[in-house]
Amino acid sequence: MPALSSKTAIAETFARALPTDERAIARTLFGSPCCFVNGNMFAGAHREELFLRLPVDQRGRFLRQSGARVFEPIAGRPMREYVSVPSTMLENRRQLRGWVKRAFDYALTLPVKR
Repeated sequence: MPALSSKTAIAETFARALPTDERAIARTLFGSPCCFVNGNMFAGAHREELFLRLPVDQRGRFLRQSGARVFEPIAGRPMREYVSVPSTMLENRRQLRGWVKRAFDYALTLPVKR
């Protein structure tokens, strides 16, 4: 597996972790890969990290993991429902896919965006 410090490796890891559900739509947003369902973003890559959108209860559980934090694409500008995936999880495909699935399932509960 390539070193996960490059933008290309992060994008490849992201692509492998996405659900195979046809409702999951991969798009590029601000030059980075992201994934949407019903118009709601639930996961993406930004620079050299992955981020997920989780409900408050699962977000709290996720943030207790070493290296996890609230996603801040710009310093001092956190995105309320999003978390940054710790680097150790990037190397654990099963665990990463499980959390991406949780993010996908959460986005399915949100109002549809057109």
